[in-house]
Amino acid sequence: QFHIKQLKIGFLLMKTFLEFDLGRYSGYYVFDVEWLKINGEWKYRHTLLDSVSNCIVADAIYDTKDETTVEKFLRESTANKNKIAITTDLDKKYTSIIPKLGFKHQLCIFHTKKSLNKQLKTFKDKNRISNEEYQECHKQLKMIKDLFDLNDYDQFKKEVQSLIYREDDFHPVIYKIIRKSIAPRYKSFIYHLKISFFYFLSINAGALIY
Repeated sequence: QFHIKQLKIGFLLMKTFLEFDLGRYSGYYVFDVEWLKINGEWKYRHTLLDSVSNCIVADAIYDTKDETTVEKFLRESTANKNKIAITTDLDKKYTSIIPKLGFKHQLCIFHTKKSLNKQLKTFKDKNRISNEEYQECHKQLKMIKDLFDLNDYDQFKKEVQSLIYREDDFHPVIYKIIRKSIAPRYKSFIYHLKISFFYFLSINAGALIY
């Protein structure tokens, strides 16, 4: 989430876009939605950043953050601008929206690793497992997370695709993570490896918006 220390009341109540004339945009963007409480009601700040300049492209506050609202915001805020890729968190509704608008969809590596850690922690909290078992799961998960630090597209693709055939090598919860959270979306994890300068930006998208 974007952490905003100060926002003027007038800005909080705005429904219109705040677009900045920064010249030619790179075509690489980071998108996120932040929850804001205004006059006792939850609102949602939709923000699009240019990944290269780290400048705000568009900002808007809505009553909802549903698929229709997100698509409207992204369509309007990227009209007549370069369109290459948008990096987002793991919200699945973005999967259909972003390609429809003419962008490649890059999942944020920061958010991905955070989500994998959370899934393992949730399993640990809900199940009585020994410390030894947990440490083994943690070790296996670290091995998988380390794959996201590879800088070769073909190597990453080969390694990730091979995981699905190695069920016997993993603890059941780790294999479940592989099957449900990694294998189905692996192409969106590695798009950045096709474009060298975008690699750094996608890996650090979490740092840009947090």
